[in-house]
Amino acid sequence: LLNDSKPIVITLHRTKDLDRGYEIVSLAHAADALRKVSAIIVHEQHDVHRLAGLGITDNVVHIPHAAMPFMGRRSTRTFSPGDDLRIGTFGFLLPHKGLDVSLAAVQSLNKQGVRSTLKALCSLHPDPSSTATYERIVSTINEHGLSPFVSLDTEYKNVKEIHTELSDVDVIVLPYSQTEESASGVLAMLLSIGKPIIATDLDIFAGARDALITIAAPAQADDLTAT
Repeated sequence: LLNDSKPIVITLHRTKDLDRGYEIVSLAHAADALRKVSAIIVHEQHDVHRLAGLGITDNVVHIPHAAMPFMGRRSTRTFSPGDDLRIGTFGFLLPHKGLDVSLAAVQSLNKQGVRSTLKALCSLHPDPSSTATYERIVSTINEHGLSPFVSLDTEYKNVKEIHTELSDVDVIVLPYSQTEESASGVLAMLLSIGKPIIATDLDIFAGARDALITIAAPAQADDLTAT
């Protein structure tokens, strides 16, 4: 309790320092206050260790990020050798999500004679980097003639729509580059679809590592095609 008032519970989705270019934002600056709150909820064990390094231990609660239940309509599709390979991905269209790696993998597979398509449900984020990423991705699609193989949907969708659309793919890819977030809401959204998920071996996916096919980060197109 703070000042004998109501209990204060905080959930942290990031515990690493943030370099904003002109300043470093760190939980170390608020360590004294954080020791006084009733509970601090974190989703990954590495967050527990990081807070312990700041002397914050007694009120830290580790609760793994829960997986969202399936809310869509399941596809009746079953994949057989020789079928077109349907690849899916989901998440805000941001530079670290690796959509360019997914595009390169689709291009490579089709050149190898493995007809493959990519369904990318990647809505735009308010951050300016999202618009820049979108322009780069569209340019890549046009430059390499990938339009017949790539469906890029930037509209925001509800959970039912996401689950329904991605239940029709054969594999989901999350070839992220390094991110400072602690846990992945995207992964929590996708697990219940029941499709194989290929993801980079990063801390953000650590809580569900046993449920994933992991590849090294930063991911390359060859990593996806070989998997």
